[in-house]
Order: sequence, then structure tokens, then C-alpha cells
Amino acid sequence: MRIKLIFPRRELRHTETVIKHHLVPSETLPALAAVTPPGHTVEIVDENVQSLDMEDVPDLVGITVYTFVAPRAYALARHFRSRGAHVVLGGLHVTSVPDEAMRYADTIFIGEAEVLWNAFLRDLERGKPQRVYGPAFVHDLNELPQPRKALLSRNRYLTVASVSGSRGCPYRCTYCFNSVDPKPSFRQRSVQSIVSQIKTEGDAYYIFFDDNFTVNRDFTWDLCRELGRLNIKWRCAASINLGYDEALVSAMAASGCDSIFIGFESINTGSLNSSSKHHNRRQDYERLIRVFQVVFRPRQMTADELIAGYRWAYREYYSWRSILRRMDTQDLRYGLRTLVFNIALKKMDWVWLLLRRCRLLYSSFHLYHRIERLLMRKRSPARNPLTHRKEARAFL
Repeated sequence: MRIKLIFPRRELRHTETVIKHHLVPSETLPALAAVTPPGHTVEIVDENVQSLDMEDVPDLVGITVYTFVAPRAYALARHFRSRGAHVVLGGLHVTSVPDEAMRYADTIFIGEAEVLWNAFLRDLERGKPQRVYGPAFVHDLNELPQPRKALLSRNRYLTVASVSGSRGCPYRCTYCFNSVDPKPSFRQRSVQSIVSQIKTEGDAYYIFFDDNFTVNRDFTWDLCRELGRLNIKWRCAASINLGYDEALVSAMAASGCDSIFIGFESINTGSLNSSSKHHNRRQDYERLIRVFQVVFRPRQMTADELIAGYRWAYREYYSWRSILRRMDTQDLRYGLRTLVFNIALKKMDWVWLLLRRCRLLYSSFHLYHRIERLLMRKRSPARNPLTHRKEARAFL
């Protein structure tokens, strides 16, 4: 059976540049392809980086649906169903509003599709597919095969070096997709499984897709100890309460972490409580971080004035004068990285378009990080493998 898996096109926001589409692909479709049994031909098409042949009609079309691409996903579903393909929809949006999704698909998946994907394919081959599969969730993440990243158009992205060490989140913030019912439990892969994937792929910079990297602190310590031996750089997302464990932050930095995405959401305690984000304590923000931005509605400013002011501030922040002023002349390497980041992401869309056309995005990104890693080796001693918590360097 010929299977086409599609990630629908999303529109760029006002402040986004074209490189936004080319940063790193989702692991959803490569993970589904990995559990597809031999005998089927699988193609992955990401509409954000490549064209989709609307005239091609495979036996099965699978579309992953996030809320922000739902209109496009439904339009694609209508099109391919009208051409005779069996269309299956899955993903967070489908799990959240299955009744809506069913109007546009022959089959929908609720939860994580890997669990029942093979059963669905067997049913489809027999001509008896069900309308709904699930809800179902993977119990042991270590049993899953590695995502089939070879099916991605690698050179259309800055990197495909991502890894998911866990799924789910123990919190239940009301606005978050992890709180969608049915809500799966928090699950983690073993440290050995994660390290094995990184060693096999051999990239210099990794992005962890975990929704909350530091839920299990003992696990995070163990993983940092192993990552420190790999001499890679990496980034992740975590809750603000990570800041209470300064030793762990130091350990993460020592093992190669150079960026952590943290959601503050609000400086209003009532707002935090109403959204069930009880682990964020506003009174501690200033102690945990030095700088943060908050978007709010001023009492004496209209919505249009706020938007206009934000766009003015955005233009000023990324003006050449401002970029050069922010360069750290005391730390040349950090200053150079700041300059490259600001200019590359905000001033040189034509360069990204050229690299995309020449299919050099991936190689350029990883060449930069390999050169940086080589310079770090020459200028500084090997990173501490973190054999004990007390050995973590002071960081804050």
C-alpha cells in the first residue's frame, strides 16, 4: 500500500521570517513511519518546506492536525477524499475535538497513533477500517523504534537532530495541549536509549522535544552525566521551578545545555491560579530570572496602540544600531554568536532562501556547530562528566 503522510502548511505570523518553517521538523510523522510494517511505501511531505502534489492520489493519506493548521488540514482531507484516497486524521487537535475531525476524515485516531496503527493498516487492507481508533497511548517508550528521519527532506531544515526523552506532563495547566482529555500519564525513555540514539545519529547539536525536561530530577542528573561525555550542545523546555535547583541548572550547563525555554505565562497570581499553573510563583520570578517580558493590556492604551507600539519596539530591537550595541565585547565568542543569531534570523531572509534552494540549510547549521565545538575543545578543558552532584560548576 502506498502511504503519504502530510504536515499541513501554516501561515507565518507578523514577526516571523521564512526561516521559521525550516528550523526543525516535528517527529510525529517519522515516528508513525517507523512503526509501519514492511511491504508499505511511505512518503512524508511537509508543506512548510516543500510542495505537495495535489494530483497524486496514494492509497492512504495521513494528516497530523494541530489547531493552528486545522483549516488547511481539513481542506487537504476534503481534496484527497474526493480523489478516492482513504484519509486518516490524528494529532492533538483531533484528540481534543474528535467529533469535529470526523466530519472531514474516513478514519481518526485519538491519542498516540503508534499503538493501533498496524491494526488499522490490516483492517484497511481487508476493506474493513474502523471510523475511530483509540484512545490509546504508548506504555513503554523504550519499545518504540527510532523515528525514520531518512524520509524527511533533511537539507530543507536547519537540523533534524531532535530527540524525545519523554511524553506528557504531570501538570494540568488548563490552556495546555497536555491537559486535553483523555490525558496520558507522564512517561520517560531510559537514559541508555536516549544516549544510544544520539550516538547513532552523531550530530553536534540536539533539540529535546520533551514538554518538560526536568520533571524527574534524578533522571535529569543521570542524563546530564551521560550527555557531558558526548561533547554536544543541546536545548530543552522546562518549568520555572527548575530555578530552585541551582545545582541542576549548573549540571545542565556543564553537560552542554545552552538554552532552556521556560513559560512564565503571567505575572498575575489570579491568572496563574485560574489556569491551574500553581507551580509558578510570581513572587519568586525576579529571583529566578533577571529579565523577562510580559504582554498585557494597558489601561490607557487601545489594542491598536499596543500592537503599533510592539511593532515599533520590535523594529528598534532588531535595528542594526541595536544589534551592534548588544554585542558583548568582553566575550568575543558570545558576542559573535549574538551577532550571527540576530542578523541571520532577522536581517537576511534572502540567505535562507538561497540555502534552501541549494539544499544547504542542514549542512550549514551543523558545520557552524562543529566548528564551534572544535574551538571549545582547543580553548577549554574537557567538560566534567558530572560523576557527583557536588562537582557541578557554579552557574547562577
